[in-house]
Amino acid sequence: MLNWQSEGGVLSLVWNGRTLLTSSAERPFVTAVKREKTYTASRGTVKTEVTETARVPLTNAREEGGAMLFSDGEHVVAVRAWERAGGATLHLKGEDGWAYEFCLPADEDEAVFGGGEQYRKVNLRGEQVVNFVSEHIKASTIVEKALLPRALYREKKHSEIGSYAPMPVFVTDRRRLILFDTTADGRSDFTAEDRFSFAFDACPESLTLLHGESYEELSRLLTLLYPNRQYIPGWCHEGMILSIQGGTQTVLDKCFAMLDAGAKISGVWSQDWSGEKRTVMGKQVNWNWEVDEALYPELRGAIEKLSGKRAG
Repeated sequence: MLNWQSEGGVLSLVWNGRTLLTSSAERPFVTAVKREKTYTASRGTVKTEVTETARVPLTNAREEGGAMLFSDGEHVVAVRAWERAGGATLHLKGEDGWAYEFCLPADEDEAVFGGGEQYRKVNLRGEQVVNFVSEHIKASTIVEKALLPRALYREKKHSEIGSYAPMPVFVTDRRRLILFDTTADGRSDFTAEDRFSFAFDACPESLTLLHGESYEELSRLLTLLYPNRQYIPGWCHEGMILSIQGGTQTVLDKCFAMLDAGAKISGVWSQDWSGEKRTVMGKQVNWNWEVDEALYPELRGAIEKLSGKRAG
């Protein structure tokens, strides 16, 4: 059962005895923020500058027309909560031109995982995670690591490290899942001891909060949200998937060498099939989604050869 409960000045959304979210005057569930944001980019690394001009905690809440309305008297965010397997999905409706911050309760020692492709840590507790595609390899870091003595090198904050594949989807070791459906730039903040905070440049379409008895159950519940193959295809179990790049002949030579040595291969992943760019950072992929005929001549024929060997 999913319902809103109010006690002692605290509003809670409760599902089957589990508190999904809370809101109070001291710690509102949602805050509206007016801000200006500028972006600068250099070699794939994106930096932002933010100027905040207004902050409106939405501390009042009332039910109206099947929705819970969070407001400060004028600014309103409508939240419609729908029960689903494992918890609830909250459909959110804010105002155009405003950014929004959302606050969820958390245990002090609750570990957090996910956020898309990460390069530094598995447990994200104590970190800030950006929801923006950016180059994760930075020249300054490489130079500092190469030239500075170990004692003087400062480990980079997680927020200073970009990601090719960010996504505001997280699971915790309390077996709960937090998923924002949004296309907006944002930041997830796991630095506080008793709460998680999520900020986006526009109001997300929805927030899904789920609980499961295991990570496997959470995966099944997530699959219900986005129907796809619930199990990886059988051929994936027939051998390793090799990551090889460098051109058609290089891929074929290395793959056949592995096969001749008795390795079982179910697939080959060559990310530079669309070409490469040489920069001061090294070799980077040219993301134009067209086959580089110079680097990968007769690629289709090579794929057929590998498929004939049960590697493709």
